[in-house]
Amino acid sequence: MTSSASSALDQLLPQTAPGSSVDPALHTRSPAELAALQQQALAERLAALLPAIAPLRTLAEAQGLDAGCPLDAAPRLFFPHAIYKSYDPAWLLGFDFARMTRWLQNFTTVDLKAGEVPAFGTIDHWLGWLESESGLDVAHSSGTTGRMSLIGRAAADAAGRHARNRTGFVDVMRSHGLAEDQLWYHIVWPGAAGGRSAQQKMADGARVMSARSREHFLSLYDDDLGADYELYVVRARLARERGQLQLPQPTPYVADRLAEAERRHAHQAQYQERMLDRLAALRGERVMMMGSPHSIAALARGGLARGMGGMFEPPSAHITVGGLKGLDAPPDYEGTLERFLGRSIAVEAYGATEMNTGYIKCPAGRFHIAPWVVAWVLDPTDGWQPKPREGVQEGRGAFLDLGFASAWGGLVTADHIEIDYRPCGCGRASPSIGPLIR
Repeated sequence: MTSSASSALDQLLPQTAPGSSVDPALHTRSPAELAALQQQALAERLAALLPAIAPLRTLAEAQGLDAGCPLDAAPRLFFPHAIYKSYDPAWLLGFDFARMTRWLQNFTTVDLKAGEVPAFGTIDHWLGWLESESGLDVAHSSGTTGRMSLIGRAAADAAGRHARNRTGFVDVMRSHGLAEDQLWYHIVWPGAAGGRSAQQKMADGARVMSARSREHFLSLYDDDLGADYELYVVRARLARERGQLQLPQPTPYVADRLAEAERRHAHQAQYQERMLDRLAALRGERVMMMGSPHSIAALARGGLARGMGGMFEPPSAHITVGGLKGLDAPPDYEGTLERFLGRSIAVEAYGATEMNTGYIKCPAGRFHIAPWVVAWVLDPTDGWQPKPREGVQEGRGAFLDLGFASAWGGLVTADHIEIDYRPCGCGRASPSIGPLIR
């Protein structure tokens, strides 16, 4: 243990420089040692962020807290997940990006040049400008309520997120008997090549976590999804569900994207055949299929129909993202993937748009919490007070991610979870989240 907060952060955060290997003792610290390091790291983060993040400073002043905040009082400073869509939706729909930029500035230390925002006719161009001019990486939610969450991080934080998530991936995959230098795959992504949604950011993360280069990433479509397109699709769906006779009028930019989507849909079979052709060239290679259950299953069924089952180097892997979206699970999902991939590993992860770290399920069926993250459950029967970080606790999930340097990492989620602070049957000493998350 050390006395300085900076060295505490150095000890909590993994080495992510090229060529560095993942510490095999990632989840072995005692609770007392871990809490001491996390307390010091919290003090450093608050000292840097309180002067710069206005909503955090307001919360701290109201609670009478400062950079010396005790670790178990930290949830009193956490943002609710809804704060990331607390802007006036009329600003976004009306392309008032000067106001949107001033709102976003409240949540990051990155200078967004809010006084210099040009006029833009699309959300995509605004987000691109923030990225190129300020170095801000913005992820947005799918906007299922009709309003997108917008989460901005410095580019260095975004890159560090992917590199840190690889440490969790390597740690769990070692449990399956794989060495770190084996953990590189051809990523098979039956979706768009890119975009800024949280789901597309996961695809970007896979390039860092599991693929040696961008050439090892195969997507179904070559173009990107855009924020304007995704928001319009959700708004149109909500209008239909409400029985509105007139749908929102798309802008010319969105109308072009809708036409592109229609063309993709009309030629879906050809896109799938092209992807299967690319997969056929990977005989004897290790692949990781990644996407929604239905998109993965459709591709695997197409490959089986072409006699491509079991042609890949074992063990390959598959990871589902985005859930079922209200649909029934594909029939014989696991069996279909096993016949197509041969011996493979099902990689399961838990995370959220607002979180910087994902948690990968261990062989004992639990999601382990990285040492740079502190997790609580809040008690809905006691004014959402944090329960003790001991034993087994159940309630609303709340997380403090100390990996953030450009934004506050304290978040109250919308998820009901169970955390076990005791050592896990897999041998890891770190707290872990149970599989039943709702």
